[in-house]
Amino acid sequence: FSASIDSNVDPAGALLVVTGEPIVHEFDITTFNDSVDGAWTIENMGDVGVSYDGVLTAIGDVPASLAAQLRVEYGLVDSKGEVTQWIGAGTLAESRSYNDTVGNSAASLDAAEVQLVPVRITLADPTQLEGADGETLTVHASFDVTYFVTDAS
Repeated sequence: FSASIDSNVDPAGALLVVTGEPIVHEFDITTFNDSVDGAWTIENMGDVGVSYDGVLTAIGDVPASLAAQLRVEYGLVDSKGEVTQWIGAGTLAESRSYNDTVGNSAASLDAAEVQLVPVRITLADPTQLEGADGETLTVHASFDVTYFVTDAS
């Protein structure tokens, strides 16, 4: 593989960039349905429109009982960026993609457009966690995005 460098060239096409702070939370095991909210910003830095999809995916060794109890929801936002509705996307063990959860029309970006993707993770029932007393169950996950060009103008 090779690539020549030319600082006078402006690349064409699509380039999605996902930004956002990591969601770090220690769930309260003394209550049902403890939640943490986060959000990602997806920006199309290219000059053509794209359709995209994303899914919250567990990384590495995942304690099965924790992944099964962590519910995933994606938020729909209004023009002010406020969440108007949360839509269930399964659990971290078996999560549905953003597109499957909110519908195709919500998951597209025109050239230079930005979209906010809120996410909520909820530990539904801490009594279903398996492990020894005092053991800490930890899971790491990533919001993985794929996309393809829809506007080849």
